[in-house]
Amino acid sequence: MKLKLDSSAGMLRFIIIISLIVALQLNSVYAGDEKEIVQHSNTFSFKLFNEITNGKGLDNIIVSPFSASTALSLVLNQAIGETRNAMLGTLDFQDMDMQSINNETKFLLDNLQQSDTQFTFNVANSVWDNAKYSSDMKFLSQVQDYYQAESNIVDFETSNTVEIINEWVSRKTNKKIERIIEKLEPSLRRVVINAIYFLGKW
Repeated sequence: MKLKLDSSAGMLRFIIIISLIVALQLNSVYAGDEKEIVQHSNTFSFKLFNEITNGKGLDNIIVSPFSASTALSLVLNQAIGETRNAMLGTLDFQDMDMQSINNETKFLLDNLQQSDTQFTFNVANSVWDNAKYSSDMKFLSQVQDYYQAESNIVDFETSNTVEIINEWVSRKTNKKIERIIEKLEPSLRRVVINAIYFLGKW
């Protein structure tokens, strides 16, 4: 993720924990199955922060655990074997089945995105399949239904595809991130992108 901010270290630390605050707010409002995904998300968030900072405080780092967990949960739908088990452990989803993960991620996506006079918070997901390979249409349908992901089947061997993806990122981040990809390897089968746009009054 590329971001340019003119902020103090304290403000950066505040931005870092935005996703945790939102998750904790949901945790206090909703009960039952919805709380489960929030609790798992909180566990993953703390693990991610600890891994990135290595237990030390860093001034200039911004990360969204919600972005990471959403993208990984999306990919998890097609993971198998040791890869799947490792991802489940990383996300703290060992005790959840795929349908529950999808349902509850959809719940978070539906309820976290909002806009009012104080702030705007939008999440966007997209899947870009290499037209060189066959695409799993059931998977593409699932990620549209549960992850609000735009699905695209494109030619990875043309520079135009790189520009199309970068334009999508720029549009979804209100031009805060204008380029995220410079080149696509023709051997790649799929690219999954998650973008978050947050604007708040401090």
